[in-house]
Amino acid sequence: MISIVAATRITITVDEDVLNELKSRVGPGEVSGYVVEALRARLQRDPIMELIDKLDEMYGPLAEDEVEEGRREWKEMSRRLSSTLEQSSDSPETTAG
Repeated sequence: MISIVAATRITITVDEDVLNELKSRVGPGEVSGYVVEALRARLQRDPIMELIDKLDEMYGPLAEDEVEEGRREWKEMSRRLSSTLEQSSDSPETTAG
């Protein structure tokens, strides 16, 4: 099923250096798509940052050693996931018939 999303044209002001870099990264006709993708990413991230700010207000910010522990755990989990994904892509695909 294909869903159609209504789009509205808007006008924005962008710093010239930002626009030049954007144009160097995307092809003609792809600027709007890139901007929409960036806006969606920001709109997904904002509520998470608001929650973090609220938790900091309630419980105080994390200590540096807690942040480092989180970074180590994140790297380890990412390494394990990459390893798992590599192993699953190496295995032959089977189909039920």
